[in-house]
Amino acid sequence: MGREILSMNQDILIEQTSLEKRLRSALEPVVEHRDCELVHLRLAGGKLCLFIDRTAGDSSIKMEELESLNRLIGDTLDVLDAEEKLFKASYELEVSSPGLDRPLTRLNHFERAIGQQIRLKTSGGLALPKNVKVMLRGVNDTGIQIEWESKKDGMLEVPWSSVQEANIVYVFEEKKKPGKVGAKKAV
Repeated sequence: MGREILSMNQDILIEQTSLEKRLRSALEPVVEHRDCELVHLRLAGGKLCLFIDRTAGDSSIKMEELESLNRLIGDTLDVLDAEEKLFKASYELEVSSPGLDRPLTRLNHFERAIGQQIRLKTSGGLALPKNVKVMLRGVNDTGIQIEWESKKDGMLEVPWSSVQEANIVYVFEEKKKPGKVGAKKAV
C-alpha cells in the first residue's frame, strides 16, 4: 500500500497509507464530537495506535475520557470493518494521550512548537541524518526551518515532502540542589 501526504482540512502534513487515511476520515468526526483532536494515527504490526487530546483549554485529556473514547472508537471500527473489510486480520486498538513527546502532524502543531527541540525523521536526501534532534525555528507553506549545529550557518529548510515524523523532545529542567538551610558560616 503506497504512502501519500494527507491534506485533510489543509493541515495534516505527515504521510499516511491509504488505510490510515480512511481510518482517520472515519474516526476524526467521532473524536471531534467529544471536543477532542485525533493528533496522530499509526497502524503497524496489527496495532492501531490513536493519540488523542482535548481541542480546547489548558488541561490534558483525562484517563476516563480516553476509556470512553476507546469503547466508542472500538464500536465504530467494528461497524466500519464489517461494512468495508478494512482489516485482513485482528488488530489491537490502543488509545492514549500524545504524551510529553507529542507527535507533530498538523501545521498548527508545528507552529506551536517553534523554538522547541524536536526529533525529526526524514525520507533522506538532505544534508542531515534521517533521524535527528533539531531546534524548530520556523514553519511555512513549503516546509520547516530547523537549526542544526552540524550545518555551517546553523539553519536548514526541510520540505514537507521530506518530513516523515516529528515529535517534541521534552527537556526536563535540572533541579538545583538545595543548600543547607540555616547553616551558619564559621567566622
